[in-house]
Formats: sequence, structure tokens, C-alpha cells
Amino acid sequence: MFHIVSESAISAGVRRIEGITGEKVEALMEEHTATVKQLKLTLNNPQSIPASVSELIDSNKELSKQLEAFAKKEAMGLKSELKNNIEKMGDINVLTAIVPLNDAQLIKDLAFQLKGEIDNLFLVLGANLDGKANLTVMISDNLVNERKLNAGQIIRDAAKAIQGGGGGQAFYATAGGKNPDGLNEALNIAKKALA
Repeated sequence: MFHIVSESAISAGVRRIEGITGEKVEALMEEHTATVKQLKLTLNNPQSIPASVSELIDSNKELSKQLEAFAKKEAMGLKSELKNNIEKMGDINVLTAIVPLNDAQLIKDLAFQLKGEIDNLFLVLGANLDGKANLTVMISDNLVNERKLNAGQIIRDAAKAIQGGGGGQAFYATAGGKNPDGLNEALNIAKKALA
């Protein structure tokens, strides 16, 4: 018996083919057979392993879509709740909160939606993403221009509290860190930019 295990290019116009023979091929075939048996057991002995795996992949995609839709719905409910907790500092609408979201993209979407719906917004959101701290700062364009506020600078200062770093633009910046316990302190540091 002879079995090719790999082929590659070693120089222009030259290919290398590697193979095994005899007992090594038998050992490989036994390993493959054991893998197929294990797969059949794991998949509850289907008639066709490829069809069963394909079905699992499709099911996983559908579940992921449902989970994403649920998370978006949760974020929309959270948006209403956050809007009810706006604090006025002069003419600035200040919103600082630790949100129960576990997806950085959802947090970003939420921040941009709030910016579009609330005038004179100064927003700082914290979140615990699987044990990692996440910070988001969003500032209305007019506050950036008139008050010379800079989300990138604010996030760099606040990120020290979560043992991390970040950056971004003057109106929007994010940071990550390894200390979720420092999120409240980070929100307070960010808020001091308005003092």
C-alpha cells in the first residue's frame, strides 16, 4: 500500500510529494476508521455523515440568526430604558451606564442610535464582554466643536481604570481592558471631562 499525505511546491516548476507505505498506511486507515466511528456515534449513527454535518451547520446558522435577532431586540428595549435615565448638566444630556450587552457591535449600534435621537449627547457606556471590560464614548458633533470635547482623549484617560487602552475619533471612541471591576470608576473619570 502507498498513500500520498502531502504535496507542495519547493521551487519553480518543482513539486514535492510525500507518502507513506505499508504499516504506516494501515495505522492511518485505522485512525481514519476510528474517527468515522466516533463521528457516527456523536451524530447518533446517521446514514450519511456529510448530510448530517451539513444539517447541523444549517441549524447552527439558523440558531445564530435567532440569537442575533433576540440580542437586537434586547438592545432596543435597553435604549428606551437608557433614555429615561438621562442626567442634565446645563444643556448637555449626560448618559453613563454599564449595559448588560455581550456584543461590541450591538453596543456600537446602540451608541450611534442614541446619538441620532438625543441632542447635546455625552454618552459613556461600559460593558463586561466575557470577562473583558469594554468602554464606549459618544459625543454629539456640536459638543465636540463648541466645547472642544474629544472622545478619543476621554477614552484614553478612562481606560486606565480598566487596565486597558483605546482610541477613536473626536465624537466616537472605544476601549478594552482586562479589569471589568474598574468600569464604574472609568465612567466617573469620563464624566469629569464635563467639569
